[in-house]
Amino acid sequence: MIDWKYGGYVLGCWLIMTLAASWVIFFSTSLIIKLILLGIEIAFLTFLTSSFERKHPTLREKNRRPTLPYVKLITFVIVLVVLFMAGDYVFNKLSPLLNLVFVFSLCSFPQVISGLFSTAK
Repeated sequence: MIDWKYGGYVLGCWLIMTLAASWVIFFSTSLIIKLILLGIEIAFLTFLTSSFERKHPTLREKNRRPTLPYVKLITFVIVLVVLFMAGDYVFNKLSPLLNLVFVFSLCSFPQVISGLFSTAK
């Protein structure tokens, strides 16, 4: 059974994080400033998601269980295969901003797929 609500919630969290991180990478110049802004962004997004999950406890990851066994492992293996096949091209030929979007999308893929195929405990 597919849980569109939780899958959409996980996808939305990853999209917001990707957009905010790419905005920081695109507009800042110094590496130290980038790291500080990314740290502030991660802390702020963690605070937002934890406060939202306190109001909606069914959206907490520890209150979920997968409906398909090993779905996260299977999607992680798919991500590794894609990374090894396209990694050389992506990291050498594309801009750093597209590298960041590519890495975030690969990191989010197992989380979103496992979120779609889960149920509340």
